[in-house]
Amino acid sequence: MLVYAPTLESVGEDDVMISDTDFAHAPPGGRWQAKSLGNAIVLLLAFSIVMYSLLTLLFLARGSDIDELGLFNPVYMKLYYGRMTYPIYGHFNAMFVHPPVRYSEIALLMRLGFSLPYAEGLMVCIIASLIAFVIAFGRFNLPCKLGLFFGVFTALVWMASIHQRTYGLRPETQIGLAWFLGLILLEDGKARDWELKRLFIGTFAITYASGLHYYAAPAFLGAAVYLMAARKHLSSSRFRSVAASIIAGGCLFGLPYLLFFVIPEFRQIIQFTGQVQQAGNWYSPILKHFEQYTWWRLNSGPDAIGPRLYYMIYPVLYTKVPAFCLGAVLL
Repeated sequence: MLVYAPTLESVGEDDVMISDTDFAHAPPGGRWQAKSLGNAIVLLLAFSIVMYSLLTLLFLARGSDIDELGLFNPVYMKLYYGRMTYPIYGHFNAMFVHPPVRYSEIALLMRLGFSLPYAEGLMVCIIASLIAFVIAFGRFNLPCKLGLFFGVFTALVWMASIHQRTYGLRPETQIGLAWFLGLILLEDGKARDWELKRLFIGTFAITYASGLHYYAAPAFLGAAVYLMAARKHLSSSRFRSVAASIIAGGCLFGLPYLLFFVIPEFRQIIQFTGQVQQAGNWYSPILKHFEQYTWWRLNSGPDAIGPRLYYMIYPVLYTKVPAFCLGAVLL
């Protein structure tokens, strides 16, 4: 019988997909076969995710709603006039309804020759493929790799099956994937005895996610968890190196974002976000949560996502318990 370690730990000194320590309790004659099977499963899942991302980019029909039409306006202005503004929203001198990061990326890709559907999906495809690669070759044991694979991409496929805007101009999918990629890189760097390169890139990724929309701004604070862990477990000299790498990764994106967008447009950002929220109160997000779960329950029936998945998630959608709370309890 195979016994797996349930924690997220380093699995060895070499860059291997599945370590012998994952199968330490397997019979000697079956250890190699079990390890090979584990590697094959991981590779198959990673390949499936990359192919799903490519097929979604190349062949998924894009929906057209008010956001898809309206948010193309700042992309158009940047593409043809060299400056990102939002005139259909009455903002003729700047774009601060959303942070301009994603829309600047799309305008740049269109300038390079991509049409809109491919320009708006390319970064999502790249980030999803990077997640698959990092999980497959990360220092995680087999159960953790399977949990990471299924956890994020089951939700992504489910959302895409019921919500056309999953792959559209809005930044939500890109935020979630970039944040997830950064956390995986940070954890993988920690498992590799605090490898500076992965810590740097991971912090850059979660800070990048913070800059894609206002509500995602706290995402970069995930780096603080790793700073505290490094301070607790490392010597002073090692900690300084790790802290410098983490801070530098955040600053690489965060400083230009602050200098070229947040500080110049701070007054308009505060004014606009205040106008958007003025009709609500502290429990408005909770009510929105209930409304969203009700919509998901009514629009993701057995015919849309399959009966097994539907009946698995139905209790969560019916009771409206936040999925991340239930997941935290189960983990």
